[in-house]
Amino acid sequence: MITETMPSTPELSVSAAPANAITRLAIRQLRRLVASDPGDESVRIEGLLLIVYVAVPIFALGYFALEDAASDQFVGLSTKTDALYFTVSTLATVGFGDVHATGQLARVLVTAQIVFNLVFIGTLVSLLTRVIHERGTVRRAMAER
Repeated sequence: MITETMPSTPELSVSAAPANAITRLAIRQLRRLVASDPGDESVRIEGLLLIVYVAVPIFALGYFALEDAASDQFVGLSTKTDALYFTVSTLATVGFGDVHATGQLARVLVTAQIVFNLVFIGTLVSLLTRVIHERGTVRRAMAER
């Protein structure tokens, strides 16, 4: 009797429950953003935070998959925890150097995350500054009454 075996391929096991929860949160947040008052910055800030909740696992899984496919892309990255650690330390702009990109494809992916980080931080600072300024204006107007 001849039995065929499929060649083993590395797979990323992603639970459907977290992906489903994030999808539901994204849809709910999108509905809130569409239905919100154009001046309601709190909904926009929540939307930005949701983007981070989605982007962090995507970058981490991307790093892990890249290292799993080609082990010369990163130094110090061998587990999903390492990938998450690297993603968060890059997002926080800490960059300890214990995990770093060595391959060209890995550097492209890290560069994409750095650009994401800059856009995210710039947008968040802009929104927070606007909210603080508006609250100050409202308080001054109330104090003048």
